[in-house]
Amino acid sequence: MTGIELTAEHSPLAWLLYFTKLTVSIDGSAQTLGWGTHVFPTSAGVHELHVTCGYLGSPRWPATLEVPVTEGQQARVRYTTPPWMFAKGRMTIRS
Repeated sequence: MTGIELTAEHSPLAWLLYFTKLTVSIDGSAQTLGWGTHVFPTSAGVHELHVTCGYLGSPRWPATLEVPVTEGQQARVRYTTPPWMFAKGRMTIRS
């Protein structure tokens, strides 16, 4: 299947985040999801992936990444929260 596989993680010490949700947007189409691994079917090409975490009533730890997707393959992306409250999240393409 062609698409994006997103793995969203946070430190186990930040246990309050287990009760929060993520907003994941691919090319402007947003959905609310939990932590863990999710697969999104997409067409081949470059897609804009944006992730934030809703915490204390507002979106926190934004991260945006241009993800190249090859026909018949899944681009694997990892999103992690920062170790401190006011930093940005981090997203990387995994091999």
